[in-house]
Formats: sequence, structure tokens, C-alpha cells
Amino acid sequence: MQDPTALFRIEDPTDIDPRSVRTDVMWLATGGLVDAGDVEKNAVAHVLATMESRVVATFDVDALLDYRARRPLLTFQRDRYISVAAPTLVVHRVTDPAGRHFLLVNGPEPDYQWERFIAALQVLAREFGVRTLVSAHGAPMQVPHTRPTGLTAYASDERLIADHASVFGTMQVPGSVDGLAHLRFGEEGFDTIGFAVHVPGYLADREMLDGTVAALHALSESTGIQVPMDGLEERAAVNRRELDELVEQNPEALEVVRTMEQQFDEFMGSQQRRSLTAHDVAKLPSPDEIASDLEEWLASGATMKDAPNEPGDDEPTDKGASDRGPRADDARGEGDPEEPDGDEGHPPSAGGSTSWR
Repeated sequence: MQDPTALFRIEDPTDIDPRSVRTDVMWLATGGLVDAGDVEKNAVAHVLATMESRVVATFDVDALLDYRARRPLLTFQRDRYISVAAPTLVVHRVTDPAGRHFLLVNGPEPDYQWERFIAALQVLAREFGVRTLVSAHGAPMQVPHTRPTGLTAYASDERLIADHASVFGTMQVPGSVDGLAHLRFGEEGFDTIGFAVHVPGYLADREMLDGTVAALHALSESTGIQVPMDGLEERAAVNRRELDELVEQNPEALEVVRTMEQQFDEFMGSQQRRSLTAHDVAKLPSPDEIASDLEEWLASGATMKDAPNEPGDDEPTDKGASDRGPRADDARGEGDPEEPDGDEGHPPSAGGSTSWR
């Protein structure tokens, strides 16, 4: 591999001192395989329009892009060429309203030298003090736009996305710089967190701002970065009404949406009927956490007198339980399903492959 540092230039060397400018998050936004509903595109545009930012590093696009695959636009006037809309791939340092900095890598996905480009990102990450790589994009799904926007989360460590249980098994997908970056950064010890926002397949080529809102909320919740949302949420409400009108004007489209609504509601109902959801399991303490708590308790000098009361110490036990005959769950056959926990018919506030808002 050629020297990764030759792929970029730092605009100002004083920017890379993590002691004075802490930037522990890098957001990779280079489009790539798919961005249904323009989720990532609009998220980046909103952040750059509403938050303070400046370019701190620039990549050599001549070494990374295939101009014949996506030809830049030249402007011709009368008898000569006067300008070109040259592509750029840059690193912004963005500052949120609370004064926290993060890096935003934005531009076209490289056509060439993926491994070298990702190695260059890792060099930049170390120089700027980055510890976490994040990304978010839209993914076409068989879901209706009339239901809350969901997402699928992925990470280098499942503890980083404990509130998002996956419904997927093992599969192979076409490669992208985003996906490969998550793999390589994780191998190098960085934390990585990504979100695929569920966009109705019939809207994949249209703007869906509810997806952008969901993506920015997810990124904010996973990193602590504050993103101003007021203007975007109002625009998303207008966009939602426009999509409703568009579907209602087409009887065939309306029938498809009604079918998707039924399938979606049936799926969510089956998720609700689980006696212990994956979301609940994810919140249980791990063996390491239990051991750590025990060691901390022992180190405090506590004795068994300080331990929590066992039943019968200070409060009565249910001694009559065995005299009341068999319990309801004892009466069920071995093959009978367990009764559902929680209220049925209401989507969870978080968990599963969907995050409800």
C-alpha cells in the first residue's frame, strides 16, 4: 500500500492538537451503496447549514475518483469553457451548540484505493483524537411511510447498541467504503456505530425527511452531540403531508400501502407477544459487570450484615403460596406459549431493529 498520508493535506497544523481541540467522534458520510430517501445527504446538509464548521483536511480526489463514471459538469459559455464543478472530499470540524467538536468526512465515495483511503482516515482519527466512527444512511425496506420510522443499528461492540436488538442473521451484502471502514476501524480498536434508517421502498428515490430526523436523533443519542432539530422537524411534517397526498391520489399505491400497514402491524404485534424481549435481555447486567460490582462491594469493607435482606429477614415471605394449589403457569402444558408481558398494541419506545419516535 502506498503512503496513506499522501492522500490528504491538513489545512492548519494547529487543528490536530487533541489537547486543545477535542474531536472524539468522526462521522463518515460518503454516500456509497445506497442512501434511500436522501437520508444521509439531507442530514449532512442540515448539520452544515445549522452548525458552525470549517474544513480542516482535504483529500486528493484525482487519486480516488473515476471521472468517467461520474463526469463533473463543465460550464460552456458562447465560445469557451469558463468553469467546472469539481468534486471535493473534505473533513469538516463541526461545533455543536454546547461547544463540542466532531469531524464530518463528506464527499463522493472513492472509486479506487479503498484500503488506503480508510488507512488515511485512521491516521486523521488518531491525529485528531477520535475514538468513535459513526455513520447513518437510508435503506429501502418493505415498510409503510404511515408508521413510525425505524432503523437497524450495527456496531463494533454490541454493548454500544444495547437498546437495538437485530432481527437479522448472517448475510452477505455488496461492499461499500462505509461498511469496510466500520470493519477496519473496529479491527484497530476504535468504537464504531452505524444506523440504517428504514425508508419505504416506494419512496427510495424521493426525499423522506422523517428518515433524516430519525438518523440525526440516533446519532445524537449514541454520541451525545447536540443537533438543532426545530427547522428540520417542521420541514419533515410538511414532507409527510405531501407524501400522504401523493399516495392518496393513486388508488394502486394506496392499496399497496394499506397492505404494508397490515403486515407491519402484524409483525409488531408478534414482537410485543414475546415474554422477554431482546431489548430487555440487553439491559440485564453481564457476568463481568456483576463481578465488578461484587469486587467494588468487597473492597468497601462491607460485611454480610450490610448485604440486602433475604426474604424472611425483615419482611414476611409468601408462606401460603404452596397451600394455594398449583400456580396458573403450572397448569399450562409444556408446549403452551407464555402469556405476553406488557401492554399489547403499543410499539416499544426503543429496541428491536426499530427505534420508535
